[in-house]
Amino acid sequence: MSKIRIRTKKELEERKLIFFNIIKVLKKKKIFHFLQGGILLGACREKNFIKWDWDVEISVYAKDLINNFDELLIELKKNKFKISSYNLTHFTPKISFYRPGHKATSFSIIGWKYNIFFRSYNRAKLRIPIKFMKKMSKIKFFNKFFYAPKPVEEYLEYQYGEWKIPIRSAVKEIYLTNKFYKKNENILDIYNKIINLIFKIKK
Repeated sequence: MSKIRIRTKKELEERKLIFFNIIKVLKKKKIFHFLQGGILLGACREKNFIKWDWDVEISVYAKDLINNFDELLIELKKNKFKISSYNLTHFTPKISFYRPGHKATSFSIIGWKYNIFFRSYNRAKLRIPIKFMKKMSKIKFFNKFFYAPKPVEEYLEYQYGEWKIPIRSAVKEIYLTNKFYKKNENILDIYNKIINLIFKIKK
């Protein structure tokens, strides 16, 4: 089955219920979270999830994800999620999980790490300049308010370019700008590798 197939109305409704379940978990643990990426694009352009999007990524700060990692795993399992993978690497912390019986969407909580030298929040080859994160916007999505990078439309242009024009693809180079997604290794990647190595040595 195609990764970018159009999801049914029932599948999208299930996705919404599961999404709010995850938000409830984050609120219970008092973890600041915000919308970014495909879920933000859908909220602003479609006023819904993107029908062909295969995942939902909820963003948090890396330090919050790392510091609450064990408790989050326990809470997610209590809420009937199955953990598919996790990563506690210093610059790319992430928990990926799914709800048994719902095959249309994979879910994850991803951590963004602030880099004082580059003045940006980073995840591997992804970069969000600090100007979008200093003071977040509040946007309405499914009649609830969520934080998002500010100004939202300028941020979406930074990440997607012509974000109002739908692009149905699973290839990052096609739907992400080269400002946001650095395909080739650069000085930031080298810096991240050095820091990760230092953390591993300390352990």
